[in-house]
Amino acid sequence: MSLVRVNRYCPRGSGRKTLKVKKKKTSVKQEWDNTVNDLTVHRATPEDLVRRHEIHKSKNRALVHWELQENALKRKWRKQKLESSSLEKRRLSIMREMQDVLEKSDHLLAAAKNLFDVPRKRTGK
Repeated sequence: MSLVRVNRYCPRGSGRKTLKVKKKKTSVKQEWDNTVNDLTVHRATPEDLVRRHEIHKSKNRALVHWELQENALKRKWRKQKLESSSLEKRRLSIMREMQDVLEKSDHLLAAAKNLFDVPRKRTGK
């Protein structure tokens, strides 16, 4: 196995330098041996477990978390808006009732005033 990259489409003497590819060093693991009963030497190291965990994590997790929080806030605001609108409706209905009561009381007071209004015979002239 050669570490030299060769361009397939150009002849070797094209004047370009060939690039050497560096390989990562892999951790030294023992080869499989059928005679050994203790298989703990082949167990994944904590670093391997962490690396595997990171590989399988969602790259989209932070964005999804942010969107879920935003949607929850929107739902909360909508709910508060509905509650406030229902409060506004209650307030308006109470105000209408009060206006009706005030109009009725004004009519009753006017009628009572007419009852007690006696034309004065002596005006002082």
